[in-house]
Amino acid sequence: MGNIVPSMKFRMASYSTTRIFLDGYAGKDEVRWESNVPGVTFDPPSGFPEPGTGRLYTWVNIENTNTQDLEGTNFTVTATDSHGAYITSSRCDVRSPNNFVVMLNRRWAYTSNTPSEYKAEDQSIEVHLTLENPMVNNRYDNYIVDFTPRGGGNFAVMDSDFNMMRPDPELDYFSYFVITEEPGVAKINLAAHHSTGIFSIEAGFGKGHTSDAKDVVFISKQPDAGTLPPPKLNLDSNDQLNLDKESPQGVRVWVDRADISGVDLNMRAVLIVNNKMVGDIFTLWTLSNGLYLSPAVFSEKQGNAIYWMGTSAEGETVASSVRSFTVIGNAYNHPPTDGTLQRPMADDPTLQVIDEEALADGDGFIQFDIPNYAGMKSGDQVTLNCYINAFYGGTDTPHNDKVTVTVSAGSNSVPPCKVSSLQLSGFSRSKSGVGESTFECYYTVSRAGANFAYSLPMSPKMKIDT
Repeated sequence: MGNIVPSMKFRMASYSTTRIFLDGYAGKDEVRWESNVPGVTFDPPSGFPEPGTGRLYTWVNIENTNTQDLEGTNFTVTATDSHGAYITSSRCDVRSPNNFVVMLNRRWAYTSNTPSEYKAEDQSIEVHLTLENPMVNNRYDNYIVDFTPRGGGNFAVMDSDFNMMRPDPELDYFSYFVITEEPGVAKINLAAHHSTGIFSIEAGFGKGHTSDAKDVVFISKQPDAGTLPPPKLNLDSNDQLNLDKESPQGVRVWVDRADISGVDLNMRAVLIVNNKMVGDIFTLWTLSNGLYLSPAVFSEKQGNAIYWMGTSAEGETVASSVRSFTVIGNAYNHPPTDGTLQRPMADDPTLQVIDEEALADGDGFIQFDIPNYAGMKSGDQVTLNCYINAFYGGTDTPHNDKVTVTVSAGSNSVPPCKVSSLQLSGFSRSKSGVGESTFECYYTVSRAGANFAYSLPMSPKMKIDT
């Protein structure tokens, strides 16, 4: 005998195709798939289970059925041997979630040297997908969803209890199938064995319904020195950075294009300061024009180190050498208070805490509205600058950062600024309650590359615990 996994009942959406598998079949005959509903097809329609595991995969396709009649009902999938003898069966319930949200508990983690390190909080990234239909209810358990790492990398994919998972051996890409539990959530944990770089993880339900990929970044706790020149800062002759002399926008960091000649300027990259990823993912072209970091990412009490790391579209990772320097001045990580434009406002005026529930309610985003301002012109660049002063999860170690979202103004209004869960993940309350975890923001308006004006800060500030 064997079991179709899930063993008794699974769900799929109308107009979709779902991956299922037979597990633990001891027979050696060819297995055939059947259904009690005309139009339900299987790809492949039959096959031989894996020796040892008795596992056999197939796609269940209901695209050629009258799915309107199937919606809210169920049909049966049966596995038989080549002689027509019954092996096992499972019921399929057709329900259509109209939305799904993919979130990460952190944007980046350290690579692991051994499997024993995979469970360490700073060496794995939790990915979870939530299926929902707010018009009906949020209980979408027993759906088969898939997680697929992309972009290369030697990944370890584990379930929510950190048990190693196996990819589907019959696909030409590494997909991992998980069953949603109440309230419609499926989780995996992702670790990287010696593989540094910028990768992605796709998650979705039903063949052809995959979500947009979420970026994941893995860096080394002890990075090897890269061969390319390091990023530049406004250092004095003593290799000292004076925070008090930096722009109100933050600390400017850049590379000279001559230093990265031969490297694709469209390569995506990140900055690592004091062995922690800071800011957002950017292109080397952006870095060559200069970008700004929050002063709070630097240490006033010890030496500082900065380098950049990039990954090509082919999955090759390169890095610069490390620049070491010291810092003086005030590491201030808050918006200016003397702006002349009206304050930004959260789209949800009742929102007080940015947490996983708030992100799920916003489909993985927190939205902010920008009031119309005097002299608005189509094409103005409006940047929402978000200052986060929080802690790394389960610690009293500060995790301070600045993230930004830029939109182009229209002639009569400014589009909403949506801050993603990727930008907001990994900011927690302190373990002992030594301080608040806060989120503050304001926006700047620039025209023709020059700052035009900036706003008062959002009031009141929010708390954050993601």
